[in-house]
Amino acid sequence: MEFIIVVQHDIESRSSDEVSLENYVFVILRKWWIIVAVLTVSIAFTVFTAPSEPADLYEARIKILLIDPVSERIASPETNNILSVFRSSISPSILASLGTAGDLLEQIITKLNLRDSNTGLPWSVETLSSLMSVDIQKSGTLPLITMTVNASDASTATEIADAWAGLFVEQNNAMFAAELSRSHQFILRQYETIGQDLKRKEEEKLRQLGESPVDLLWNKSEAITLQYQEFIAERHVMRSKLVDTEARLESITAALAREPELIHVERPVSNAALIDLILELSDGLDLGNISDLTVVVDEQNDLHLFLKHFVVLLDAEIASLSANIAYLGSEIATLENEIKDLSVELETRRSEASRLDRDIQILTDKFDQLGLSLGESKNANAEGAGSFLVVESPEEPSSPVPVADPQPRRIVIAAAVGLVLGLVGAFGVDRAQKFRKTTSGRTR
Repeated sequence: MEFIIVVQHDIESRSSDEVSLENYVFVILRKWWIIVAVLTVSIAFTVFTAPSEPADLYEARIKILLIDPVSERIASPETNNILSVFRSSISPSILASLGTAGDLLEQIITKLNLRDSNTGLPWSVETLSSLMSVDIQKSGTLPLITMTVNASDASTATEIADAWAGLFVEQNNAMFAAELSRSHQFILRQYETIGQDLKRKEEEKLRQLGESPVDLLWNKSEAITLQYQEFIAERHVMRSKLVDTEARLESITAALAREPELIHVERPVSNAALIDLILELSDGLDLGNISDLTVVVDEQNDLHLFLKHFVVLLDAEIASLSANIAYLGSEIATLENEIKDLSVELETRRSEASRLDRDIQILTDKFDQLGLSLGESKNANAEGAGSFLVVESPEEPSSPVPVADPQPRRIVIAAAVGLVLGLVGAFGVDRAQKFRKTTSGRTR
């Protein structure tokens, strides 16, 4: 049900739009005479009121060159770079603004006593500005200012161009001269500042070389490195010797363990000892039982003593080698630290020396460039640089410049305006008639 209502509402709205569009078409067809009448009146009014021929315009042109033989190289303290700022790099918009400044145009009006031929009143600044156009171009690297004046009178156009050139040069010469003087002072201050910075850097480099020359540090590092390598080799030899000694000690210790400390030795009994023994044991002594006149004695083993002494010697040698190896290890560690410290210091010194050399080179280049700029600036001040030079004077035009006839464009605009006004008038009349009929029907 809702869908049917929506579709029906859609159809009704479309029908309403179609009816409204048809009504507009019917109104235009019924009231076409109003549209045509308004359109005809508008075109006729434009044709008969506009001048049949455009007024003649005479064009005078003058060209002025901004002279500047000095390149103002200004050191930027923020970036420490040399920036070539040519005076001619003043933006064209600034020069154009200077050329059409209000006070300058007022002086021209006053000097030439420019007045309206109909009212006798002085020209306004806007009137004079509408006759003038400024074009800024480059002549090589210098700005070339071209002023073009279009006026209905040839002599007026030439006089305006001449007056503009004289007043413009007079008004802006002093400004550029003062700016050039300030630039010279600024370059001089920068020159002195860079010179002082360069001197400080050179003194710092000499002081650094005197305190800790890089060559001396390098020689010291080489000597310590050589001693370090010798200690490494000596420790390697001692470690090899220690291994051999420990192996020998192990072998001798094993042999010592196998060798007895005492050995049994059979020795013959001497006659005197035998007589004493017989006399002592005469009672009950049975000489027939004495079968062997030898005695067994325990004596110290000489080989055991030798091996034992050798073990002591090897232990002492091992202890000495271990102590020497430990000493060499501590010395090697000390030398390693010294080599590392010297390497860091040497690298630091080299970096500082490289930085100083780089800074000195930059400051030297900047100092030289500022010296050239300072000399050029002095020459410019002596020459009176910063002035203007008229390179092309205006000549009084003998014939007007070609001007396109604006009549066709005016007719087209008038036709468009008349058509719009005719449509508005047709719909207005139609609405008024309908309103009057509605009012009359209600009255009846």
